[in-house]
Amino acid sequence: MSDNERVLDPDAVFELGDVLEPMALPKRPPERAGRAFGALRVLSVADAVAVPQRAYLIKGLIECGALSVVYGEPGCGKSFLAQYFGWHVARGTGAFGRRVRPGGVLYLALEGEGGFPARVTGFAREYGGTEAFHFAAQQVNFFSDLGALEDVRAAALAVKAKLIVVDTLARAIAEGDENTAGDMGALIAVLDGLREATGCHVMLIHHTGKDEARGMRGHSSLNGAADMTLYVSRDAESAERRAEIKKNKDGPCGAVLGFALRPLVLGVDDDGDEVTTMVVEEVTGLTKKKSRGLKLAADQQMWLEEIQSFIAEMSPDLVAPKPDMKRERAVTRHDLMEHFRAKELLGVTDSVTGDLNVRRRRQDASRAKMQRILNALKARKKLAFTPRLVWLLH
Repeated sequence: MSDNERVLDPDAVFELGDVLEPMALPKRPPERAGRAFGALRVLSVADAVAVPQRAYLIKGLIECGALSVVYGEPGCGKSFLAQYFGWHVARGTGAFGRRVRPGGVLYLALEGEGGFPARVTGFAREYGGTEAFHFAAQQVNFFSDLGALEDVRAAALAVKAKLIVVDTLARAIAEGDENTAGDMGALIAVLDGLREATGCHVMLIHHTGKDEARGMRGHSSLNGAADMTLYVSRDAESAERRAEIKKNKDGPCGAVLGFALRPLVLGVDDDGDEVTTMVVEEVTGLTKKKSRGLKLAADQQMWLEEIQSFIAEMSPDLVAPKPDMKRERAVTRHDLMEHFRAKELLGVTDSVTGDLNVRRRRQDASRAKMQRILNALKARKKLAFTPRLVWLLH
């Protein structure tokens, strides 16, 4: 057997039907566009125009080679929804009124050793069988086990996957700390490598924190790295479930997918009791939720994304902006202004002119503009600030 062949453990990866056959692992061809300067490849405008648009699996939702995060509180239905996406990709059938391109799916049910086969059986009965949906119902350590990562890469290539679902991030990061920049960054780097090696879209299933309104649990660098985030929630009064696009790097945000979970009886056990699972039903006509804030204009969205990225990159320690407040990841106004100035988004550097009066007028204008930006984002409940610190609201 050659070095680039791996035998897949039939106990680790399951398929509806036959056991997977081992196969050689092809390497992706190198990118030839542009000019190479060592490891750096520089593209021209003509190169950019010639590059085809990124292909989608579910149009406007799941793009090939991208990273997404589907998150929500326990019991909201996020895992069922992710499996629903994967099932429709595997079958090539439309979902939520969106076009779907078929492709193989590898679902890593890291928390589903016991119940996931029943979910697969239920989906096969409800939506029809497929040979393109595969899953592994066992724990996989993405944080420190390079062998496990290689196994996932090999499996994804063997089953010709276009979508890999990692359910959940908490299990995938293993002994790592999702609240620290270093550990979360290491996990993101691993997932980036997996995407590069396979060409797959990687979808992470994740949780909200204790305060659901604050968004995804853990370090904010995950939000910065994701191409798309989908927030799944369940209304306690109406029992409506909805998934809202919170971030979409290359498309519009705010679209809401309504769905319900319906019990499905699979049979009876040895005691004569019913064995059930849940399947997803698409729902239209959701109750309109009250807006939590004013809608952002295009320039305000740009400023907000810049602030989010800066806070994620700075990875500041948690501080209490006010004595009676919880600890937050906050940056100083001075550092934020210098970041904007360095990117030439706000004023100019002091070295541009030697005229003291001109520098002062420009500095005053920059401070006034930044205050307008902060006021606008605060009014839309996106951030908060004190005379010294700025932090995000989730």
